[in-house]
Amino acid sequence: MTINQMTKTKKDLVVRVKQDIPKYQANQLKEMTDFLLNDIVEIAKSGYVVSLKNLGNIQQIHKAARPGRNPKTGEDVLIAARSRISFKFRPSLAQIQEET
Repeated sequence: MTINQMTKTKKDLVVRVKQDIPKYQANQLKEMTDFLLNDIVEIAKSGYVVSLKNLGNIQQIHKAARPGRNPKTGEDVLIAARSRISFKFRPSLAQIQEET
């Protein structure tokens, strides 16, 4: 199985939901999906942990500034502090992921 066969996109999700709930137009479902995913990210950026039952948690992680080295010049530099959004699988899903 190639990587492309294993990868699902937001469009694939919309198509799947459209099959299960045919009363909505695809563009309506895309708007709903966009709203939901954007809202989840914004909530996590606000400092809250978004817990999705049977799936996992989405939260913002803060990384402190740290020393580093420019690989091209060898010069010591300070890598700036940053934040990122992190997703952590619930334990049973993490176990399934490790088995594949």
